[in-house]
This record gives sequence, structure tokens and C-alpha cells, in this order.
Amino acid sequence: MKQKQKAITSFILAAVLLPKTVYAEQRQVDGHVHGLASLNLVVEHNKVWAEFEAAGADIVGFEHAAETPEQMEQVRAALALLKSSESVLALAPSAKCILKTSNVELHGDDIDHDDHDHKVHSEIGEEGHTEFHVTYQWTCAKITHRTKISFPYFENFKQSQQLRFNRAGDLGQASTLITKDVQYQELGDLPK
Repeated sequence: MKQKQKAITSFILAAVLLPKTVYAEQRQVDGHVHGLASLNLVVEHNKVWAEFEAAGADIVGFEHAAETPEQMEQVRAALALLKSSESVLALAPSAKCILKTSNVELHGDDIDHDDHDHKVHSEIGEEGHTEFHVTYQWTCAKITHRTKISFPYFENFKQSQQLRFNRAGDLGQASTLITKDVQYQELGDLPK
């Protein structure tokens, strides 16, 4: 049993980290791409993990650290909205998923968010770009290859254009580019 658990853990790490490594290499060469966010989803048995990353410009409309009271409020509102998984993706009610954890981090902003339940890092780069990083974890009673996932991300963050969606786990591995035109996607219908 320990061997199987170790193999599953290794697979999950590879599935999540490989796309992130490729994406990071692209960003180092090309800079980050405005309008393109990434969403990694891992499904193992009745557990679902998601990792979401987007440039500050895609979430709040600017990429520098918040400078004015209005910009600070935009950042606070975005952090609060991203805390809810349904602001980025929604798993069909038929899967009977319960959100267990939600973690929101903002990299590259140094405003004080201590009064909120968010981790904030001051890792501002040379260009002063900010990036939102979010993780979610669910326990689901009935997740299958036919479970529909929708992307309210585009409705909530109007500057967004595309979402690189990577899926791994029990349903196999797949990657596709989601646009505003996609209403929903069945987990098993992703191109392999």
C-alpha cells in the first residue's frame, strides 16, 4: 500500500510541477503573457487538487504593486474573491464536491493584508510584476470522467483571455487551452 501511495504522490507532483516548469521557462524567456493564466487539476480517487496562477494585470488590471487606496482595495477584493474556488472553476454539483482547503497568495505586492486570511509575499521582480497563486482541494463523492467543469474565471476577471488547463490523475493526463467561449468541459473529454 505504501508503494502505491508513493507512486501516486510522485505522479501528482510530476503532473503539477512539469507544466509549471515549462510555463516558468517560457516566462523567463518571453516574460509573462498577459491574458494567459494556468490551471492545473489533479484527480485521484475522491480527491481533487487545483493550482491556479495569473498575472496581476489579468486579475486587477495592473501588474505593479498596488500604489493607491483604490488599487489596494482592488487587490483586497480580488484576494477575497479568489478564496472561493467558484470564482475560477466550478465542479458540477453532481460530483458532490466539498471544498476542504483554499490558499491565496499574491507575489510581488507589499501592501499589508494581515487582516485577511491570505498569504502575501513580497517577491517583486526587477520589472515589479505581481502574480496571484491559488490552490484548492476538494473531497468529492461522485467525480467521474463525465463530471463537468465550468470556468467562471472569465466572467469574474474581464481582462482574462485564455486559460491553460492541465489535468492529471485517475482520468489520465491532458492539456488544453480554454477561452471565454467555452461554457464547460467534461473532465474525460479533454484532448490527450
